[in-house]
Amino acid sequence: MKLKPWPIIILAYLHFLSPVFNVLISAKVSRMDVHIYAGILYNSTSVPELLALFLFPIAAGYAIYVVRRWSFIVYLFFVLWNFAINYHSYSQSPDLYGLPILVLAYLANLMVVGYFLIPAIRVAYLDPSIRWWESSPRYTVMIPATIEQNGSQAQAQIADISRGGIFLIGGRELTRDSRLILRFSFESLHFEIPAVVAHIRQAGSRGAGIRFIESSMKPEQKKLLKRLIQALELLRLPRRPGRRSWRDLKDWLHTLVTSGRGLVPELPDQYVSKRPPSGIHLEGPGPL
Repeated sequence: MKLKPWPIIILAYLHFLSPVFNVLISAKVSRMDVHIYAGILYNSTSVPELLALFLFPIAAGYAIYVVRRWSFIVYLFFVLWNFAINYHSYSQSPDLYGLPILVLAYLANLMVVGYFLIPAIRVAYLDPSIRWWESSPRYTVMIPATIEQNGSQAQAQIADISRGGIFLIGGRELTRDSRLILRFSFESLHFEIPAVVAHIRQAGSRGAGIRFIESSMKPEQKKLLKRLIQALELLRLPRRPGRRSWRDLKDWLHTLVTSGRGLVPELPDQYVSKRPPSGIHLEGPGPL
């Protein structure tokens, strides 16, 4: 499961399930059996209204879940459409729909729109670099490697690896943006990958972040790298970000109930200093 913030996941799934909730709640308010209410709804509702009731909430949930720049615009379109359809349905059959249902529907949609306007939520949708859950997992390993640079070779250790690169410790002194050939093996897989030094870490154990040059990689090396990542996942090696389980949902709910924190996802520390897009001002960011 992707490490999307729980509020976004829950909000999306509530939209996926909202057609069922709408029928159940409306039948309850109308004091009818569910199957009787559903039959009346089907026979007395136009096709555009049925789309608004059943298809649009699912589409809106998808827009919320994928977290893209267009998500809010798409969601806002569905909200405005639902406003119009709900009011039309109420004006045509006020006894069937009832004013409380109309008010509740409007309030629920307005609350979600307001949630999207919170700075920490807006920035996640508008700035792809803030979506930390879309980063490739980095697996903690300790694999001997050989680096070749300018015709000479040196030994080093791979401390972690992802589909995009590695973190290298030991070996020779490297400089940022310098190119090298990285050679290493894992079980029966052997790699020879062109790479570039992305950054140097001075604090603690000195090391270097190495980025694979995908455009220069041979097709068979790309396939081997994909197999390696799959193998590391199957072996359940430690990784960043960690794997998500339903226990995380339990912990999140406990934190929300006991402290009120977690309803608005907080941005990780490494993103706090980034300049928000479109003049957005981040308020109260911190580690997840």
